[in-house]
Amino acid sequence: MYPDQSTENRRSGLLLGMANFPMGVVLFCASFLRESELFWRSEGGWPIWLRNLVEMAFYPLFVVLLGSVTLSVVWIVIGAPTRSRLGVLVWCILGGQILLMVGIMAVVLFNNVVNLFSGRPIHSHTP
Repeated sequence: MYPDQSTENRRSGLLLGMANFPMGVVLFCASFLRESELFWRSEGGWPIWLRNLVEMAFYPLFVVLLGSVTLSVVWIVIGAPTRSRLGVLVWCILGGQILLMVGIMAVVLFNNVVNLFSGRPIHSHTP
């Protein structure tokens, strides 16, 4: 692979990674809201439109983010970043994306495990 092409792949992977972060942060916050009992009852003061948005958009956005992070990983590996500043930045952004994905999955998994041990059905949001 020519050096210019490798650098271009790293830049493209960097841009793709930077585009994933806002969606990852929104989904991370939505995962906490989604697994909170107060969010689903009227006691929390959350607007109905936000509850509907979290209910309808969480899993589709999660699948899109998962595909985008996978595409970033493939793109970065193809670019084979070296020890340059750009390569280190790309690897840091990739690590952050993976941490966000693990955090989202951990929040959802933790709530489901707590529900199972409490005798409630999975994805239950009742106290």
